[in-house]
Parts: sequence; structure tokens; C-alpha cells
Amino acid sequence: MTEELNLSELFSNFVNFVARNSRILIMIVLITVIGVVAFQKLKPTVYETKAICMSGVAEYERQEQIEDLSQRTAIDLVNFLKINIVNEDYQQLSALLGVDIEIANTVKGIDAEQLYQQDMDEKFYALNKFEVTLVLSDNSIIEDVQDGLIYYFNNNKFIMSYYEEYKKSCNNLINDINSEIESLASFREQANSQLSLGLTANNDSKIRAKKSELVESFEYSGFFETPKDTFLNATVWDSVMLPKYFSAGLSFKNGNKWLFVADYSVQNWSDYSLLDESDDLANSMKISGGMQFTPDYNSITKYYKRIDYRLGASYSSTPLLLEGNQLQEMSVSFGFGIPVKKSRTKYDFSCTIGKRGTTDDNLIKEQFVRLGLSVSYDGIWFVKRKYD
Repeated sequence: MTEELNLSELFSNFVNFVARNSRILIMIVLITVIGVVAFQKLKPTVYETKAICMSGVAEYERQEQIEDLSQRTAIDLVNFLKINIVNEDYQQLSALLGVDIEIANTVKGIDAEQLYQQDMDEKFYALNKFEVTLVLSDNSIIEDVQDGLIYYFNNNKFIMSYYEEYKKSCNNLINDINSEIESLASFREQANSQLSLGLTANNDSKIRAKKSELVESFEYSGFFETPKDTFLNATVWDSVMLPKYFSAGLSFKNGNKWLFVADYSVQNWSDYSLLDESDDLANSMKISGGMQFTPDYNSITKYYKRIDYRLGASYSSTPLLLEGNQLQEMSVSFGFGIPVKKSRTKYDFSCTIGKRGTTDDNLIKEQFVRLGLSVSYDGIWFVKRKYD
């Protein structure tokens, strides 16, 4: 009962207090409301904007494989600007961002933080992105501040030093790779260098031959021939003597780029006979040489580098002996070996220009041009390609 009376008395005293000081309380409330409204009306307006950013600075530091550190350097560089904002050192902020000091004065806050993503196992892992929060007093200069941040990163001495070291290390790495490739190519060329020597020879060869002779007289009867008398009808078996032959060849291949060849051959045609009858022939000789050049056998981007370019020459003494003159033949040749894409098939074109014979003793001298085409097919048939 006492407690109820005390509460009732307390409430009564409060009501009396409000009644006695109602004017003062009303004035306090009015002043408070007016102050809050005035503060909201008079306080400076600020604008907040956010952007998700990415930076490649971590690549210069070789930390792109470490997720938690992938954007740490860029975040620290952005948060470093808060020191100038808190200290109101807008002159330094203006120099760092490369903007006018009036624009720097409008920057009231800046903050960067790493972004994370939660996976299905409710674990968080860092993304290769970070969020920048920018507070400005003028929303019309957001793009200027954005350009200023890009300028800040592009001209930051810390980043530039890392970038120069990064370029230097990349160049050194490229030079090392190129050096290793050149060494491997040189080693491959040396390993692929081949020197080949070939010899062929055969002795005199006899080939069994048959000689048939028929001598007769005949007379015409209209459009038909009618035999009249037969003077000789004989068949003789004997042999053809083919003379001995000797040939030597030399080739040198330097990788897949150079090929040099030379050939020399002789044959004793003076020993030739047909059914024990010799002919007026001389011993023949031929010497020839040539070269092939392929700029880049494995070139992918430039087709003409895969073409084989050939050049050659030859000189020979033919077996023909006329009026005591052995006929000579000289020629030069050139050609191309054109490969087929996606195949090892090759088309070979050649052109030979030469001369044969002599005009001495009323003989005939020939000049000739010989064109040649050959096709070498190489591939797997009836099997569909897995890769084009």
C-alpha cells in the first residue's frame, strides 16, 4: 500500500512539474527541433559512390598465384590516400592524383577493401577484385577523381619500380628462352647434319638376243603385196654386250634447311656390241651438282618459307660419236618443291635449259627447254582427322 501511494505521489509530482514548467519544456523542444532542422539544412552535402576494381600490380610482384595477396598492394596504395584526407593535406592529394586542388578539396573520404566470396562449404576466399568507396562533396567530379586514381597508379614510384623490375625480369626470361631455343636449334641442326656417300658399279653384262632376217621380192596386185621369191630367211641367237658402269654420289644435308648433292658417272660405251657387231660409240661421262634451300621447314605463319628452292647444273659427254666429234650436253636447272597444307604431299616443278651437240663438220647443235612436274603423295588414307 505504501509503495502504491509513493508511485501515485511520484506521478502526481511529475505532472505538477510539467504543469509548472510547461512553457520552458515547450521552448526546449522547439529549440531542439529547430536546431536539428537547421543542422540538416545547413550541413555540407556529401555523396558516396562505390566501384569494384581490379589491379595487375600483383603480377609485377609475382604474387598473382597467392589469392590473399593478389590485390593487397593496390588496396594499401588506395588507403594510403586517407592520410592526406584526414590531415586535410589537399595539396599533396592534388599532386598524387594529378588533379586541381579544387577537385582535391572535394574528396572527403576514400576506402578500399578486399572482396570475398563464399563457396558451397561456407568458406570465404579472396577474389581478384577489391571495392573502393569514395565520399565527395561534389558529385560532378566523380569522373575526374576516377581519372586521378588511374593517374595515381600509373605514376606511382613504387609501382613504376616494380614494373621496371618486372620488365627486366621478363626480358631476361625471354632472352634465356631464346638462347635455349637457339642452342636446341643449333644442336638439332648439328644432330641432323648428314654426309652421305654412295657408289654403284656393274661389270659388262650380256643379254641374250635373237636376230631374225627375211629377204624376199614381191609384186603388187592391186592394193595387195604378193611374195615372189625368198632369198634369205634365218634366225640367229646371240647376245647384247652392255658396257660396265660406275657412278659415285655425295650429299650433305644441314638440318631441314640446306641440301647439297653431287654426282659423277662413267660408262664404257666403246665396249658395246650387238650380236658380235660393235658400234661407233665413245665412252660417256656425266657430272652434275645441285642445291636445295628451305627457309623454315616448320613455319606456320609464312607459307613461302616452307617451299623448297632448287638450283642445279650438269655437264655430260654423250656416247654419240659423229664425224670424230663426241657430242657434249650442258644444262642448268631450277625448280620448286611446293608442300600441301595439312599434309606431307609435295608438288615438284622443274625447268631445265641446255644445249646439246656442235655445229662443227656440218653437225647439228640443239638448244632445249625441259619442264617437269612430279607429285609425291604422303599421308594416311581412309582415316578421319582428329584435328584440322
